[in-house]
Amino acid sequence: SVQVADMLARAQIAAGHPGLARDQLQHAVDLQPQNDKLRLEYARLLAADTHTRDQALQQIQTVLKRVPKDLDALQLQFDIQMAAQDWRAASATARTVKQAVPGAVQGGYMLGLADQGAKRYDAAAAEFQAVLDKAPDAAAPLSALGKNYLIQHRAKEALKAVAAVLQRSPHNSVAYNLRGEVLLLQKDTAGAGRAFEQASKENPAWVVPYRNRAA
Repeated sequence: SVQVADMLARAQIAAGHPGLARDQLQHAVDLQPQNDKLRLEYARLLAADTHTRDQALQQIQTVLKRVPKDLDALQLQFDIQMAAQDWRAASATARTVKQAVPGAVQGGYMLGLADQGAKRYDAAAAEFQAVLDKAPDAAAPLSALGKNYLIQHRAKEALKAVAAVLQRSPHNSVAYNLRGEVLLLQKDTAGAGRAFEQASKENPAWVVPYRNRAA
């Protein structure tokens, strides 16, 4: 089964034998060539090694030929393309996800990351903002939008984006933490401290604001 093969492979990895883990999963895939979940686990293991990423992409393509809109396969393909800094291919994969699930935010976030990697910062900001318009509590696109502005040394725009999110979602701990990080870069330690404190208050279990306050 997928679970048994995955368990054995993980045991080999934990023992410091990634090559044996690959052999284990490859054998399992050979026995169950139609098992896409198993094939993707094998591809994920191949993707962890820069020398076998092309093999991972081949395994993913096998899955996508059968199920062109398999989101797990598309996400893994996107991750590999981003790691390889193949922005054009990553953008194409992100657009496929957007078309596959038009109402979801995953594709837009992915496309924003690809645009950001390619230094198309305005396009990236537009994608991240569109995601936040649909899902104001989404942490990843907000952090990415803040990073997008900070890369360009546009702290005021980053703070404006945070304020817009907090207006719609006043208990958003990620937004408060991002505000603190921006203010810290602006040397406003008092304002940053208040923002980190509020982030911790909104989400006491989240350790990042505590670390930022201690920095």
